[in-house]
Amino acid sequence: MSNKREELVTRILAPSDAGPTRFNAYVLKVTEPETGEVTHRVDVAHATAGTLGTNTIVLNDETISRVHFEILATKDGFRLKDLGSSNGTWVDGVRTFDTYLRPNARIRVGNTQILFETLSEEHERPASTRDRFGPLIGQSRPMREMYALLEQIAPTNLTVLVLGESGTGKELIAEAIHKSSPRAGGPFVVFDCSAVPANLIEAELFGHEKGAFTGADARRTGYLEEADGGTLFLDEIGELPIDLQPKLLRAVEKREVKALGSSRTKLVDVRLIAATNRDLSGEVNSGTFRSDLYYRLAVMQVRVPPLRERLDDLPVLIQHFLTTSVPDGRLRDSILWQFEQDDYRRLRERFWHGNVRELRNVVEQSIVFGPDSALGGSPARVTEAGVESGSPGGDWNEDVVTTEAEADVAAQASARGFRFPLNPDETMLDQKQRILGMFERTYLEQVMKKFDGNFSRASAHAGLDRSYFKRLLKKYGMRGQ
Repeated sequence: MSNKREELVTRILAPSDAGPTRFNAYVLKVTEPETGEVTHRVDVAHATAGTLGTNTIVLNDETISRVHFEILATKDGFRLKDLGSSNGTWVDGVRTFDTYLRPNARIRVGNTQILFETLSEEHERPASTRDRFGPLIGQSRPMREMYALLEQIAPTNLTVLVLGESGTGKELIAEAIHKSSPRAGGPFVVFDCSAVPANLIEAELFGHEKGAFTGADARRTGYLEEADGGTLFLDEIGELPIDLQPKLLRAVEKREVKALGSSRTKLVDVRLIAATNRDLSGEVNSGTFRSDLYYRLAVMQVRVPPLRERLDDLPVLIQHFLTTSVPDGRLRDSILWQFEQDDYRRLRERFWHGNVRELRNVVEQSIVFGPDSALGGSPARVTEAGVESGSPGGDWNEDVVTTEAEADVAAQASARGFRFPLNPDETMLDQKQRILGMFERTYLEQVMKKFDGNFSRASAHAGLDRSYFKRLLKKYGMRGQ
């Protein structure tokens, strides 16, 4: 006997793919072997389906995997991905792992039939008005969408699972949640499951009594107890050995710990935030990660956008890394100007496998070698006679001038009798700061003289923004008309 009912899906999930700011709602008309027909209305940009209760759409069919497939609203339409299911996902009679759904597409998973229908009603991805959230920096749409989710999560005590590629800043997400929560005055404790040998994880997490095992010379308080009253961040949770997962599950559910060698349990008031770069849903399906622990950790999920999906944040991230690494404002402005001259073109073309961590490395390399060298270009080299351009190698002296345009200007200055003397008693960074300052002053003097002190024409000729050009003039005590 068919049982028809309407369910409104309102689970909040952050976007996992860069997508449109607006998307259509849709319905999934599900025909299950036991329950009959069930209609699910979906108005979120990212939805998962499977037998686990954490899914947006919970399916009652024992032939379906725990987290079977997901549907993403993208710029090109609705994208369905199989999440490593046991029995596969079929769309219009063809087995698929990743496909775009046409209107009225028919999906089969296990013994369940699903009809996909789009609606005319549009929804907008919620986005915060902030340009940062705690230690998080970025004003791109994907980041502001994530901030909107964090604003809802932070004031609660909900357990959170942070998903993202390596280098995206998952620990910063956890720290941001903690600092914006009522627990901000309590401890923020970090435990990296991948950094501790498997045989020591239990003792580190739960603590141990004196004599609990060979080498336990004193009582040790575990990380769970240390986080009492605050937040425990479990980084790389996918690395947790499966035999320890039941004990962590008990601690998560009961908020109590029992140290190794002790017969007593202790209640702890801890908020848990876990993070991983692994596909935990696939590991749940394969049996390498316990579904019950996944269920308890994934009460709320935050997916961190990779850098390639938030390229509009490149300028502000570079400025931030330079500010934290270079105390001298003049050197900072010089390096930033060199990035701007290239219009961030080469930065946008990179895939950024290491994400924000990789960008920070590029910025730190550019402080010493210049952006062109850090990005794999062919920098010009400063010699005792002036500036020569060409590929690295040969008998070049110490420092780098980043672009050919700079090299040409500096060479012209050298031809007029200006020299960039090197001093072996100075550090490389000090020499770079001094030489870049000399180059900037010489260039500004020459270009202002060329245009009779008119800084509007001079800035246009230099290819610099008027306000930035004006700041450079002020830095060197020059005036324009």
